[in-house]
Amino acid sequence: MGIPLLRGREFDERDVADGPGVVIINESLARTFFEGTDPLEHSLRKGNWWGEERPSEYRIVGVVGDVKMDGMAEATPWAMYFLHDQWPFSDPEMPVENVQTFTEMRSGAVAEERFQTLLVLGFAGLALVLACVGVFGVLSHAVSQRGGEIGIRMAVGARATDVIRLVAGKGARLVALGVALGLAVTVGVTRFIRSLLFEVSPTEPATLAPATLLLVVVALSACTIPAVRASRQDPVKALRTE
Repeated sequence: MGIPLLRGREFDERDVADGPGVVIINESLARTFFEGTDPLEHSLRKGNWWGEERPSEYRIVGVVGDVKMDGMAEATPWAMYFLHDQWPFSDPEMPVENVQTFTEMRSGAVAEERFQTLLVLGFAGLALVLACVGVFGVLSHAVSQRGGEIGIRMAVGARATDVIRLVAGKGARLVALGVALGLAVTVGVTRFIRSLLFEVSPTEPATLAPATLLLVVVALSACTIPAVRASRQDPVKALRTE
């Protein structure tokens, strides 16, 4: 089933039907009842409803990872795994229906969440593209409007690197302000997509960092490319234009 073993051991040849009772519990149960102690030093006692034919006590031999039983959005239930030989549930006359592979069952269990996530991802990707186009267009146009100013600075002795540094510096300040405001708004609205996420924070750095970096690169490019182009123009033409 792919459930990871976290502590102890799995069932093996030492565990038999008429031997001492053994049980494996999940991490949630261990955290709830054995916090601060070693679960492998404890046992579970049989309840009255467990049946007289079963062992009266089950020693905990292992702790395994949690499994979502009722959907990704539901709380993780406590789980106990018993040896089939010690707790058999056999019914050879039970009909078999709705036969599926494990992969099909797992895909069906998360189909709705997967569709919603892909839909949100598509809109988010489109929004990121539009944001990049908008940022590049606005900043590059703003820098292009300063072509005459840049030409005059070059005419009076400014070096190309100084001009580029000046324009890029102002652009960087705008970018920093935009990133700060954007991240603040992002933190505020991500609570609406929390229900679509599983064990992932809405403000996951691995998700926000690439998008933020992309916008920063686009914005700085929008400032630098027109500035480099303007720094290469003939200063005399710039003076005549002004």
